[in-house]
Amino acid sequence: MAVNATIDNMPEKDKDTTESRGSIVPKALWTSKQVKVNIRCRPILPSDTENLTSYNDTTHAERAVDVNEPEGQVIVALDKTFQFDVAFDGDAGQDAVYRSSVAPLVQHFVDDCINCSIMAYGQTGSGKTHTMMGGGDDTDSRGMIPRAIEDVFAGSNPTTDFISVSFFEIYNEKLYDLLAKDKMKVPLMLREENHRFQIPYLSMHDVSDVSSALQYLEKGNKTRTTASTGQNETSSRSHALFRIHLRRNFETDTRNQALLNLVDLAGSESVRKTEAAGERLNEGSNINKGLLALGNCIADICQR
Repeated sequence: MAVNATIDNMPEKDKDTTESRGSIVPKALWTSKQVKVNIRCRPILPSDTENLTSYNDTTHAERAVDVNEPEGQVIVALDKTFQFDVAFDGDAGQDAVYRSSVAPLVQHFVDDCINCSIMAYGQTGSGKTHTMMGGGDDTDSRGMIPRAIEDVFAGSNPTTDFISVSFFEIYNEKLYDLLAKDKMKVPLMLREENHRFQIPYLSMHDVSDVSSALQYLEKGNKTRTTASTGQNETSSRSHALFRIHLRRNFETDTRNQALLNLVDLAGSESVRKTEAAGERLNEGSNINKGLLALGNCIADICQR
């Protein structure tokens, strides 16, 4: 599973560090790159090896992927090496992933009012939703989104900063508001204005603390489209985007605005492995088509 981090209009810093309210991010974490790709390899689950009968088969499965964390490399089948900005092995916890991959962007979003996006991308069942949303009741398993919400409020100034959230999904190439009052899902319109895409009727909800923001996150997750497939019992059938809107007012009557997009993408699918048919097959086709388009967009950004 890959965690993509993007940032827009990042200003050059003259200092070796960027100081914020209560924390310091080393400048080494910021480069001129607009897109960074960090990879996280989840541990092997019992279901991954249930069809393997011999000791050699099981050992081979455990050695299929080796992670060289210091070099940011993943070695597949002891043969092919892939390079990433950061690589996490199966023992990496949620906090380690957040502090390295997400926290610097969240701090930049709050400190400089800059648009940022964090996306979890990978095959179905690779652990994207666990990484982004978390799992279980213990604090250590909190996902990237709850941790980001906490840091946004910890770093913002309640006298000048106003925070609101929205939550929507892209299901079968249509947009749906996960926080809409109407229980019946109605597709939203998408418009392009001034070279930016707008969702005119997407609901935005003002939040004054961490608890209220988490309540909206939980509400939207309950509405999100999921279904069982041959690879995942609770497979996400849509791309989910949780947005934090920051509006900052200054004494000079000027205002800055920024968006932090936290995206849990639906997983890429192989029809042979998911055993999809009918509605699930159509969903999988649209998921793969959307991920292909996203990949083309990211490639174009990297070439600029």
